[in-house]
Formats: sequence, structure tokens, C-alpha cells
Amino acid sequence: MADMRIVGIFSGLDTQSIIDKLMSLERKPIEILKSKEALLEKQREAWEKIGQELSSLRAALFDLTLSSTFAVKVATSSNTSVVEAQAATSASVGKFDITVTQLAQAQSVASSAYTDPTTALNLSGTFSINGKSITVTTSDSLNSIRDKINAAGAGVTATVVLQQTGSYRLVITSQTTGTAGAINFADDPTTKVLQSLGILDSTGAIANQLVAAQDAIFTVNGLNLTRGSNTVSDAIPGLTLYLKGAGSATLEVKLDGQYIIGKIKAFVDKYNTLMQDISSNIQYDANTRTAGTLIGDSSLSQLEASLRRWVSGLVEGASSPYNSLSGIGVSTSGEAPTLVIDEAKLSQALAAAPDQVASLFNKDSGSSSPSSADGVAVRLRKILDLWLTGSQSGVGFLKAKEDFFSQGIRSIEDQIQAMEERLKVRERVLWQQFNAMEEWLARLNAQSTWLAQQFSKAANNK
Repeated sequence: MADMRIVGIFSGLDTQSIIDKLMSLERKPIEILKSKEALLEKQREAWEKIGQELSSLRAALFDLTLSSTFAVKVATSSNTSVVEAQAATSASVGKFDITVTQLAQAQSVASSAYTDPTTALNLSGTFSINGKSITVTTSDSLNSIRDKINAAGAGVTATVVLQQTGSYRLVITSQTTGTAGAINFADDPTTKVLQSLGILDSTGAIANQLVAAQDAIFTVNGLNLTRGSNTVSDAIPGLTLYLKGAGSATLEVKLDGQYIIGKIKAFVDKYNTLMQDISSNIQYDANTRTAGTLIGDSSLSQLEASLRRWVSGLVEGASSPYNSLSGIGVSTSGEAPTLVIDEAKLSQALAAAPDQVASLFNKDSGSSSPSSADGVAVRLRKILDLWLTGSQSGVGFLKAKEDFFSQGIRSIEDQIQAMEERLKVRERVLWQQFNAMEEWLARLNAQSTWLAQQFSKAANNK
């Protein structure tokens, strides 16, 4: 049951307004707590964003810690109509002269011509293709024989082709190129279905050969080679050749500098995004008179200083100019904490000393902590691992930060809830006090009225 409220009946006071103003003053501590809670929430969100950027940077650094990243090769052909190639990291750098005499072909044969592929051919018997038996009945048409061949799993593909109006042929093509993929037909000597179809002649030889099975014939640096496929992966270690046509071409295999530069650019982009975000969070803008969300947070300042130190530090044991990022064209952009790339200088470094550039990034001292003997990517990943996952405890600094903010926010929410309960009690007490005052004034008013009446009666009786 709600408390009864007497609103200024006898006092003439605006009781509701008075209590509202008193309660507003009482709520000031809650407003201060809510402001603190909002700031903590904003700071937590800022750290969450930094955590995401740290994870993105660590992912970009991972590629630069791998030896395979700096061993990616690319093969270019002087004549792509003759040959193209794909290079594995194991491919040797160099040039290879390729001459293609003929391409590998899959054998293809055809039947005699038929006017209607759906009409029963009145043939019956069993024949085999590559050792797979196919049985034909008198109700089978050219189309159904095609379907039976395809269902047999004989390593061939059968199709019915319209050669010209009213002329349909059953075409059987090997699924394997080269002489090893030549089709082996075996007809039943009694029913002679294949001979009746016009695929074999009376001697058992192919009657209508469209394409003969043949191997690819080519040379590599003058050495004669034969393969059953136009895709050749065993001729040159680490290279897969794709033979396209007769002629000559030169394949050049070299380190894929653009691929490596792309990985370095990805690292620089993620690093710059992180550093710009850190800078905006800890700086004070004198022009707008606004402070960063995390200004005064010493841990964030330490992270920035640590990253700047280790990204620009020399790699112990490496020779100049390959002992620092600046030596290969990756340097800081003036006073800003970001990095810029001189792509021409980086390309020259990769061409001149790819192994030393790789070591600059992926050299690992074996220490669990970042060391001056580590490559840049390795040392930065070790730093990020401590922040993201921690060391032996498995709890990184970011998780500790998250727990700190969560506990702080929960504590403030508990305080606000407790204060709200106290304010409810306080408001009820104020109403009780004002109600008591109104009741007391009511009694005084009644007494005053009675006394006035008594004085009036006394005066009238004189």
C-alpha cells in the first residue's frame, strides 16, 4: 500500500517540488558514480579495441616469422602460349629453356552415324572397355548405350554428338591423356556389338578414330622428355609445368619479391593502425582541449614505448644494413610513431640479400622473452604474446585489464543500487515528516478556529 501524501493543504507549501529538489541534492553522489562508471566503460571499450588491433598485428607478424614466406618463388614464361609454370618454395632460382614438340592427347573414337539417338538399335551382347563389361539389349538406343558406358566406370566419357542434321554419333573419349590412356576395346566375337556400332572394324581395330592417344614431347634445356600429361610436376624439382602448345619459351624462376613486400606492408599497416590508436588515447589535444580516453594510463604508454623500442632496435649478430628495418627501407615517419616503406629500397634489399632480410624478421634466439638477438617479427610477437596470452599463467595483461574494468564497473553498480535503496527510504521519511507537519498544522488550525469561536461567543454574551 502506497504511503498517503498530504501536499501543502495547510502549509501552502509546494511539498512535491521541495522534496524533488531535496532528493536531487541527495542523488548527486549517484550522478558522480554514474559518471565514473561511464568513464570506466569507455576506457574498457578503448582497451578492447587495442586488444583487437594487437591480435591483428600478431597475425600479420606470424607470416614474417616463417622461413617459407621469404622462400616464395614465381615463375614467368616468355611465351605463355607454349608453357606456363607454378613454382613451389623449393624451386631453384634460374632460367629454363622449354621447347614443346607435341602436346599430350586423350584418345577419342566415334561410332557410325545414326538418324535418331532415341530409337532402339536391336543390338544385344556384351563388350568391354578397359576391362569393364557393358551389356546391351535389343531395346537399347544410342543414348542408353552412352549412359551404360558412363555408368561402367571404365575411365572414359561417352557422349552423343549431333554431327549434322540427322547424323548422330556416339563419341567415346579417354579420361587420361597420353599413350597410357589409350582405350582398350574388347568385342564379343559372337554378338559383335562394337563392330555393329561402327566403333571397331571386322579385324577388331578402331574404325573411326577422331584423336589418337599421344604423349607430350618436349625438351628442358635440350634434354628430351616425354610425359603422358600436359601438366608436368616431375621434370624440374619445385616446378609444375603447364604445356600449352608447340614452340619454344624461357621460364625464369626467381624470388617473389612482391609477395614478400605485401606481407611486410600488411605488418606495417597493422602496426600503424595500433600505434595511431594508442597515440590518440594517451595524448592531450591543446587545440580542442580534449584528452584521450586513456590519458595517464601508464601501462598503455609502456606498451607504446616497448613497441617503438623493439621495432627500431638493431638485431644482434646481423650485419649492416640488414640489422635494422631502416636499413632495408622501413623507417619511422618523423616524430609520429608510425612506419613508412621505401619500396624501392626494400626491393633492392630483397634482390641483394634475401636470406639476410629474412633473418632480420624471423631470427629466433630461443628465449621466451623478446631479445636483441631476435628478428623484428619474432621479438614483436613475443611482446604481443605476453599482452594477449601471458606467459606461464596463460593470462595476458589485456585479460587482467578487462577484469579490472569489469570489477570496477560491478562495484560502482552495486554502490548505486545500495544508494538507490537508501534514497527510497529517505524520500519516504521526508514525506512522512511533511505529512506530520501538515497534520500538526491542521490541529493548530482546528484549535485556532475553536478559540476564535469561543472568543466570539464571549464577546456576544457581554
